[in-house]
Amino acid sequence: MRMMSYGIEDKPRLAVAFPLAFQHVLSAFTGQIAVGMLLAMGFGLSVKETALLIQCALFITGIATIIQSFGIGKHIGARLPIVSGGSFTLITPMVVAANNPNIGIGGAFGAALVGSGVLFILGPIAIRYLHKYFSPTVTGAVVLTVGICIGATAFGNFNVESETAMTELAVAVMVVVVIVLLNFFGKGLIKQCCILIGMVIGYVVAAALGMVDFSSIGEASWFSMVKPFAWGVNFNVGAILTICAVHIGTLMEMVGDTTGLVTAVSNRLPTSEELSRTIRGGGITGMFASAFNGAPVITGSANVGIVAMTGVGSRFVTGLGGIIFLAFAVFPKLAQLLALIPNCVMAGAVLVMCGQISASGLRVISMGDFTERNTTILAIALAIGIGGNFGVANLAFLPSTVTTIFTGIPGTALVALVLNMILPKAAEDEVTDVKIEGEIPAVQ
Repeated sequence: MRMMSYGIEDKPRLAVAFPLAFQHVLSAFTGQIAVGMLLAMGFGLSVKETALLIQCALFITGIATIIQSFGIGKHIGARLPIVSGGSFTLITPMVVAANNPNIGIGGAFGAALVGSGVLFILGPIAIRYLHKYFSPTVTGAVVLTVGICIGATAFGNFNVESETAMTELAVAVMVVVVIVLLNFFGKGLIKQCCILIGMVIGYVVAAALGMVDFSSIGEASWFSMVKPFAWGVNFNVGAILTICAVHIGTLMEMVGDTTGLVTAVSNRLPTSEELSRTIRGGGITGMFASAFNGAPVITGSANVGIVAMTGVGSRFVTGLGGIIFLAFAVFPKLAQLLALIPNCVMAGAVLVMCGQISASGLRVISMGDFTERNTTILAIALAIGIGGNFGVANLAFLPSTVTTIFTGIPGTALVALVLNMILPKAAEDEVTDVKIEGEIPAVQ
């Protein structure tokens, strides 16, 4: 296991913390802009309204990250190095609701608001009763699926029909090479900021090759404040039930991300209280997000990869990242500079970060033993989740809520959890059970 340069409670000095926080911001920035854009496109909004949703997405990410990093009181917020932002999973049901004339955009945000409240209340209760079933096999399968499914999106960042496709691929490969070299041969801050440096070098090279058009920066305003409930709010029972159903997947993905993070930082599996705090943090920030015209939030998977790779597990670093997000939310001209990061640069960084997440998943799985029962759970859960993620287009005959819950990360999580609950244990399973709160021997 990699030795951590900074633990959860360590406070690097500001000159060190800022670049460490900024690489978390870079990794999540374009994804959160995409959340705002996809919602706006689905809602059929104007250019000005789209800009508002993007601004809100950045603002929400800042607030959510601060709450998860620092917490509210003793029981809300993970108080772990977590970056949180709008969930792609919730976009489809919100768009469907918004385009229903009986529900509308206000109804979509109302459903998200109530659904996040239900997650806040019932999520920790579910964790309390199901925590004993979160074995290394179950949680490791979820973390592995997170890495594979999100990492696969990197290959969708190349414009294959463009003449510059090979150049884009070369830039992405260069970013990967720079990050890996700095991670292995760099020292101190250079090593810890390997992802930030790799992305900056990739951005500069891409700009020099003419891949970046900076004209839009001049068109962006210097200062702008977000506006809550821009489309009002109303409540529809059907839309609320749909959002609540999809939040089953949200809960399981949060469990997977938190497991990967705690394993990387503290060399153990998360406690029930840590998972409950994370879920409560997700619920309350999801309610806040809905009020500020955004999708309910979820823990950021990419930042788990950053923590695992850089050895920087300080929650004060990610908290500073949340403050940086707030600055970008109210200064759109600065935000536009990061919005222009080419997709090929992001692709290289995402591949490295998600590869780290997948490796963390394998490590969590190895905390248990490969008994016949555990192997069966892994085989079926991974096949359904990962297979469904890449074959979801062939399941178009099913309702979108069903495919959302039973494919990809939620699919792996639910199948593994259910199988772990119902499959009988043999004697070898009883002997090799690992206590989930226990310390795990370090792997050198």
